[in-house]
Amino acid sequence: MAVAPHTEKISLAEAKDQRKQAELDAQLLANRIALLRCRVPCGISVALNSDNAPELFCLRPFRIFRLFSRQQQAERERQVLEIQQANAAQRERDKRARDEARRRQTEAKRRDVLRAKQEHALAAEQRRHYDEEQQEYNIQRSQQVRREQQQSRERRRLEQVQSNTTAPFPFQDWQQERASLPQRVEVLALSPAQQRLFEPHLLIPLIVRLQQRRLEETHSNYDARVAEEERKVKSQYALTCSYITFKRELREAFAAKVAELEREERELINRLQQTHAQQQSVCQELDAALSATPRANSTRDKWGNSFGSEGPQRRSPPSASKRSQAKIMRELGSSGIKGYGSRIGEELAEQQ
Repeated sequence: MAVAPHTEKISLAEAKDQRKQAELDAQLLANRIALLRCRVPCGISVALNSDNAPELFCLRPFRIFRLFSRQQQAERERQVLEIQQANAAQRERDKRARDEARRRQTEAKRRDVLRAKQEHALAAEQRRHYDEEQQEYNIQRSQQVRREQQQSRERRRLEQVQSNTTAPFPFQDWQQERASLPQRVEVLALSPAQQRLFEPHLLIPLIVRLQQRRLEETHSNYDARVAEEERKVKSQYALTCSYITFKRELREAFAAKVAELEREERELINRLQQTHAQQQSVCQELDAALSATPRANSTRDKWGNSFGSEGPQRRSPPSASKRSQAKIMRELGSSGIKGYGSRIGEELAEQQ
């Protein structure tokens, strides 16, 4: 019974494990088949050696053939059953692998969703804290502005009172003013002698002057605080500007350094290409000269053999190929390729 192949995607490790398990199952099945094949002849030999041997010899050939056919049919059925069991086990393993992969995927999705929820909650908490801090800062700022406005109104009122001190002091109720005078004196922290020295009509201008002095001190403190804040802001602004300028200069210097390095790299590449082209041309000329050298040597050997023993051989003048070789050797020596030129010179000396 054929089993449809598993078409779902699995990982590489799972595929390797499944293939190894299939190989082990196939090896086990082959071992079982071989064992069964060994058992059938052994059973027949035992039956032949038993007491019923004459009866077995009297059996007809077709009964023996039928017996072997039934055994083969049983073996085939057993093989099919084992294959079906192996396929069922493979399907079960594939199903478990799919379930495990699906479970891991679901678990990963659940973790991702949980992490996203936690991040969202953390962001919302941070936003809430930021809003609370911003609201508190706005409240404090509004209170400070109100206090400054109140101080400004108080300062204007005192200035108006000071401007009106030259006019006669209006006393609607002398007894009431005189009754409230001790409290004012206590506020000014005067000694009893000073309290006896000052009369009400002389004490009122003193109170006004003290209030004016206190107002001036408050105003000077406010101006000093404002100047200090302005100085801090200016220093911070100057520091920020200097940092931005330093970053810009550093970026420009880095860009200039990179451009300089690129220019040097291009120059080195051009020089290397020129040197390589020069070396290639010199090597081509040297190869041409070396290819022409054996032809000249073979011509000289041929003329020497043709003369035989008629007389001593005269040394022929250097040929054009040798002159070209010497020229190439000088060029190699001047171009700085010493190792290659010396080796070629040694080979030419050996050939000569």
